[in-house]
Amino acid sequence: MKGSPIIATAITILVLLGLYMGMRTILLPEDPKPQPGEHADHHGHNHEAPASNGGHDDSALETFFEIYFSSTPKSLSISQPSTEKEILMASEFDSPEWTGSGIVSLDGHNVELQIDVEWENPAEMNMIEIIVSPAKHASRSKTLRNDGNISDIADFAW
Repeated sequence: MKGSPIIATAITILVLLGLYMGMRTILLPEDPKPQPGEHADHHGHNHEAPASNGGHDDSALETFFEIYFSSTPKSLSISQPSTEKEILMASEFDSPEWTGSGIVSLDGHNVELQIDVEWENPAEMNMIEIIVSPAKHASRSKTLRNDGNISDIADFAW
């Protein structure tokens, strides 16, 4: 037996790694990185363009809500303090999961939502997870916890 199996294995690994990197470079072109000013998390839409050219108005977006409660609540209210508008209100629940939609203003891409949840018999620790999915934007989620009922502001940024 000539040579060391460890050296032969190391050389084989280096040759295979070189072949892999070469094939990857040829077959998979590198994705362009977003330039400053481009919105990587906005699914390719352009805020500077008029709505007719692929841009859009963020002042009134249809927004889908998924909400998961620690137990079935009595009532839920979501409002946007910056616009002083109530987005939605629900008072009939048959499970600790709820979905719905409302109009949210994303001007500035930082949104504060006032979340108010009441329970018939609040537990020692109540929690909700809220997933907000505005049109043409990525989803964001936030978990709120409190002893008793929940009345808190959830901050979201896009």
